Amino acid sequence: MDKGITIEQTARTFRSLTRSGISVHTYLMHGFPTESEQETLENLERVCQLFALVYIQSAAWKPFDLTVHSPVALNPNHYGIRPRFPKGSFSRYGEFYKVLNAGLKCAGYHFNRGLGLERDVRSWFSKPFDPPQVAPDFIRSVAPPDEETDTHHWWRPADLDWSDRSRHGLRVPNCVVVCAEEEDLTLLNLNHDTSYRFEGIGAKCWRLLAEGLPVAEIVETIAKTYSAPRELVSADIAALIDELCGNGLL
Repeated sequence: MDKGITIEQTARTFRSLTRSGISVHTYLMHGFPTESEQETLENLERVCQLFALVYIQSAAWKPFDLTVHSPVALNPNHYGIRPRFPKGSFSRYGEFYKVLNAGLKCAGYHFNRGLGLERDVRSWFSKPFDPPQVAPDFIRSVAPPDEETDTHHWWRPADLDWSDRSRHGLRVPNCVVVCAEEEDLTLLNLNHDTSYRFEGIGAKCWRLLAEGLPVAEIVETIAKTYSAPRELVSADIAALIDELCGNGLL
């Protein structure tokens, strides 16, 4: 697509952003002219590996949108297409590979929740494919994790199921949500096989900590939400953080 970047550079950038505590959302296109269905499958394999290494946190697949003044529309012969734009229109979605839409969306839905990362990417589609010509450790080889600093304890949404380990060697984080109700939630410490239950304000505090909010902002948020004195909230949160750390849950 002549964007001036490579997959390898992108993977390393995702790794650096995640290490710095910045969540990465990927907006993915499929159906670009000259892209084959097999290449789309192999791109899904790369995305799966990025999720497995926790280098990206969410993704959305959209069909390629051809705009009137784009390089593709201005040079259609180079891409082997003959676009027809309705009078007065600025863009049109390509008709390429509609058969893949459902599989890509289904895979993305599961990947965003940390599920299905161990599945063969071909299983998301109703039509047969050749095996992807992408090594199962491709992303790891071009953007290797640092075993000293990458502990893979990046926080994930509360509805994730970490019971299935990834095929790419991702270590399960120390704590997972095993029960999440509207107000309360329970964490399980996998290292020591113990659980910890949060209720009310404690559950809200943990969720805000998991999102990476600074303690001062959490104090302000909870104090306003529950109309509680800031000094009391601050003391309670400090005690909660100490308890979490002592139990290996933070």
